[in-house]
Amino acid sequence: TAPGQRERALAQAMADRGVAVVLGAHSHRASEGLTLVGGGTAVLHSLGNFLFDQSGPKATGALAELRVFAQGTVFLRPVPIPNLYDIARGVQ
Repeated sequence: TAPGQRERALAQAMADRGVAVVLGAHSHRASEGLTLVGGGTAVLHSLGNFLFDQSGPKATGALAELRVFAQGTVFLRPVPIPNLYDIARGVQ
């Protein structure tokens, strides 16, 4: 549920190269929130599952709302989603 040393190093390397936003995936659990790296690179380490055959609370998911404005600023926030697998199976 938390980024490892490799993920933190990769995020830092991208921040060092001017990347504004880093979005990760695959841990089956959504990150609790954003991390700021370097000079302001927004990092969301995991969006978790969108739809996968794992019930909650083992699996959580989120969408990312990303807005890029004309002056070059960005806005990023995670938007939690319910466990769609549980909903489809009628488990609430």
